[in-house]
Parts: sequence; structure tokens; C-alpha cells
Amino acid sequence: MKTIAPLSKTQYGLYAECIAHQGEVCYNIPYLYTLDGSLDEEQLRKAIEAAVAAHPTLFTRIELTEQGDPMQVIDDSETFSRALPKQALR
Repeated sequence: MKTIAPLSKTQYGLYAECIAHQGEVCYNIPYLYTLDGSLDEEQLRKAIEAAVAAHPTLFTRIELTEQGDPMQVIDDSETFSRALPKQALR
């Protein structure tokens, strides 16, 4: 089910900043971790899926109305299920 709501003031501020700085990564800080020892791929997959399922707002996106106003859309029918590439686990 989709839930549509106006942006909060904080969300609107972040939206405005992102529009002003398109293509920049000012709010995305990537990290790469190297894990030592063995890794149970199935347990990792289950842990990631459980964390995502517990936070449905991870499926929130901002869409523009026909009038050009940004609105938040949460689609709780979305799911997260993706096999990790083998090279990511080495």
C-alpha cells in the first residue's frame, strides 16, 4: 500500500539542498569494510533483510506532484531481497 504525505520541514530542507547540489554526494558517505575470518552468507542476507523489514521508511522516496510539489511516498509493498555478489564477500 502506498502512503503519500507532505514533507516535514526537515525533509523539505534536505530536498532543497539535494536539488541545489545535484550529482554531489554531500549526504552520502560510503564506507568499505574488510571482514576477517569466515562469513556465513545466508546469515548476513537474513540479517540485512530483517533490518530492512523493520524499517519500512527505507522505502520512502520523494515524488513531485503534477503541480511540481515534492511529496513523500512510502510503498510498504516493496521488498528487499537481493543476493550479494560473490566478489563483495571476498
